[in-house]
Amino acid sequence: MICVGADPGLHGAIAVLECKRHGERPVLVGCWDIPTAGRIYGKVARPRYVLPDVANLLKAVAVFEPETFVIEEVQGHGHQKGSSYFGYGVGILHMAATIYGLPISVCSPSRWKADLRCPAAKSASVRMAEARIADGGNGMFRGPKGGGLDGRAEAALLAYWGWVKLARRSAM
Repeated sequence: MICVGADPGLHGAIAVLECKRHGERPVLVGCWDIPTAGRIYGKVARPRYVLPDVANLLKAVAVFEPETFVIEEVQGHGHQKGSSYFGYGVGILHMAATIYGLPISVCSPSRWKADLRCPAAKSASVRMAEARIADGGNGMFRGPKGGGLDGRAEAALLAYWGWVKLARRSAM
């Protein structure tokens, strides 16, 4: 069974897991950062989604024919600068996933983190992903200097959460 998870933030990622039987740890098939590029606004370069590249990434993910595509439903707080960009990322992923016929599931961070007993801290997400994914994700959750890449880790955990939910549904 193939499950895909997507963390839609500007530093987010998309992860593909191959999940075999319950009791075996899933294998990370691939993990890609959400394509972004810096655009100049005034005097400041800010990252923005590269829409054609996001669509091409999801086209490549569709080849795996996943059982579920879990998108984290993030929401910014009204007083945060750039909070509307969270919803923009979710919308982009929804649009591209719908175009390629991926079976979409949406889950809030508080829901999947509670179900997996994952603390809110980003570093905890990295440690949990390394513990739950076979071979610790082959180093995909760490940068070149050893720092945690929480977007990749949370995308993998979202896919893992989708697998756990599907396994429970099929067992009923």
